[in-house]
Amino acid sequence: METKKRYSMTFVDTLISEIESNDSVPTLSPDFVEDGIIYKIEIYKDEMSEVSFLYLSPGAKISPHEHVDDCEEYILVKDRVTLHCKKGGTHSLENPGDEWMPVISIKSKE
Repeated sequence: METKKRYSMTFVDTLISEIESNDSVPTLSPDFVEDGIIYKIEIYKDEMSEVSFLYLSPGAKISPHEHVDDCEEYILVKDRVTLHCKKGGTHSLENPGDEWMPVISIKSKE
């Protein structure tokens, strides 16, 4: 019996391949990056929500920032962990490992 990857991992693998094979993939704004390289691919955006794929280099860190008008969920893909920052909350995100870290970011206005 052949084992198949779950759809979500196939989608993540596709995004990682796009980043690794394309020199023009945008990075996260330097205002938010404390260390390392963080690529960002916007998956979906409307007036109420935004879904993005972030790819953090080893040691990369998103600076502490406040969510004044929205809340944010981070899904740490490999760890299968979800982190939540409520509207008005402050948070940061760091990749302490020695491998690139894929993250799904979901922002929504409450």
